[in-house]
Amino acid sequence: MRALQFRTLAGIPGLLHAITTRALPREAVPGALGVARPVVTAVQVHEATIRSLDEAPDADPGRADGFCTSRVDGPLPAVMGADCPGVLLVAPRVRALAVLHAGWRGVVAGIVPAGLRLLQERYGASPEELLAGIGPGIGQDNYEVSDEVADAIAGSVPARARSEVLRAGRPGHAYADLRAAIRVQLGVHGLPAAAIETHTACTYDDERFFSYRRDGPQTGRHLLVAGWREG
Repeated sequence: MRALQFRTLAGIPGLLHAITTRALPREAVPGALGVARPVVTAVQVHEATIRSLDEAPDADPGRADGFCTSRVDGPLPAVMGADCPGVLLVAPRVRALAVLHAGWRGVVAGIVPAGLRLLQERYGASPEELLAGIGPGIGQDNYEVSDEVADAIAGSVPARARSEVLRAGRPGHAYADLRAAIRVQLGVHGLPAAAIETHTACTYDDERFFSYRRDGPQTGRHLLVAGWREG
């Protein structure tokens, strides 16, 4: 399959998931996963809105930066990225999941904690069963941001963890590690390190992926797709 998977999530019964590359267009994803269901995406607005696909899976999702579902039919939810990491949260016992678009604004807005709360409150998942995969994103060495953005990211994690997420750049700038910020937020909300898998590819350096910073606004988007099937 011309897509990537999270190793620690690949063995969960009934779970479908894939991280696409330039070599796998959106239309080929269902076939690569062995199903005949369309992929659905929303208009991403870098906020913390998560849409459910449980009640009306074929409805227009509108503006959102994430989906949740426990269905074994209907469209496969996906989030798009071109430097922003995607995050997959899975609750295997209750067979529920959330896929999240976690750029810096989403991280600051709290989309990751929102996804965790949703799995617990809507589906009855227990914190100790939750697993997470953090997809490819721009690496810290290539992600210099303004002090304003750095301060916002710093405010999304505890003070003790800020050195894991930010390091000094040019005057008025800092280098940010979004995937580290996501890991910290997951840990604060109860996930141990062993429950979190981080894909290490930097979208800026790795030509398999699209990169807004490298290629500009005309670049494409890779997908983090997930869903359930019977079994």
